[in-house]
Amino acid sequence: MYPYTRRLADFAFDLGFGDIPKDVIDHLKLCILDTLGCGIFGSTTQWGMILSDYVHSSDKNEESAIWGTPFRSSASNAALANGTMVHGFELDDLHSMAPSHPGSAVVPSALATAEHKGKVNGKDFLTAVAIGYELLIRLAYCCGFSMFKRGLHSTGACGTIGSAAASAKILELNKEKMLHALAISATSPSGLICAQYGAMVKRLFAGKAAQTGVVGAELASRGFTGSKDVLEAEFGGFFKALCGDDDDLTKLTVKLGKEYKIKGVGFKKYPCVGTNLTALDAVREIMNKNAFNVESIKRIRIKVNDFIKAHSGWTYKPEGIMSAQMNMYYCIAIMLIEGDCSVDQFSEEKLSDPQVLNLIKLIDVLVDPKMNKLPIIKRWASTVEIDLKTGKRFSLRVDYPRGSVKNPMSYEEIKEKFRKLAQKKISVAKANSIIAMVERLEEVKDVGELAGLLVP
Repeated sequence: MYPYTRRLADFAFDLGFGDIPKDVIDHLKLCILDTLGCGIFGSTTQWGMILSDYVHSSDKNEESAIWGTPFRSSASNAALANGTMVHGFELDDLHSMAPSHPGSAVVPSALATAEHKGKVNGKDFLTAVAIGYELLIRLAYCCGFSMFKRGLHSTGACGTIGSAAASAKILELNKEKMLHALAISATSPSGLICAQYGAMVKRLFAGKAAQTGVVGAELASRGFTGSKDVLEAEFGGFFKALCGDDDDLTKLTVKLGKEYKIKGVGFKKYPCVGTNLTALDAVREIMNKNAFNVESIKRIRIKVNDFIKAHSGWTYKPEGIMSAQMNMYYCIAIMLIEGDCSVDQFSEEKLSDPQVLNLIKLIDVLVDPKMNKLPIIKRWASTVEIDLKTGKRFSLRVDYPRGSVKNPMSYEEIKEKFRKLAQKKISVAKANSIIAMVERLEEVKDVGELAGLLVP
């Protein structure tokens, strides 16, 4: 009767660790490691500290750890804080074909629920996280770009369902309660894209999705019910409400359980919106291969498609770190000036640096009709042209950002990224212990041990 909501719920209930291919598990471990690093680093940010202080002061329950802090809270509030911190500096994993950050919603909800339940082994945890990723990505694949055009954040919307599935799997809910966990959580999507223009609140979208999933699973476990046709309902259903007529639900279940969308998840090299990544790669390569200084630049043109222009090619104003991370002009300017675009390039004093603002005046982000005609797999492509005052021009097009599945980072690079982020809060020894535990996660008897390593 409910072909899509029911099918996803049945998949989540039926899937066992032995059903998941080894290459999927191996990739999922990378996703988990990357997510944990982003979360620990997120605890050092102003918004991370606000969230951890809020949940600690308002909820003295000590079920689950708040990463990067000595505090604990209820599972739902820990998921709120940890999801916010993972998404807290635009470094979390990214599925480019299904625009979303699955780790920031799914891993915090699954780990918080596992701590609350207690004695959840690594195989069950990996299975739950795999389910959460798969559902979130498939939902975002169906509606991510349609949602964006309406001003909605797909991680905040689809993440509610992915995190609910992961939490419900940890709680071992039966088929009917699994369905209701998804149905309850689907009714509380979060995230308006207007937040990208300078507000802290965008960081909250993933945390709210993680929290909503935990609450949905907990309520379902107690007999609370949701709308069984929540995804496909013609009036007020998830897709009709959030995508209008731009939805295609048939993609939700194609090769479900046989083809894993998780394998399309990539990793970020730079702490900024995904639409900036190929342009930054192009600028870095041009700089590495050619000797010139900023003072010699006459003009910079960045040619992109409509989507990239709308998402990050808007006029820059120094209104905070969030605004800078979501803006192509700032990211390109700081890369040219400092030779990098890392966490250190987003300090408050640099956002309004006169050298940055003056260089931005030389940058044009332009829609190129040819870029709009590229196949969807190249949706993130950018062409960078740098003209020097001498008349020399450098030009480079990058189709796939470094860290994406078409241009992957190595395992060593991902581990190094984790260490750099985690060591902002925990010791080198503890960071290496986390890496070792994630590598053998299927052998771990209680993933509460992993959570215990995430605190300073």
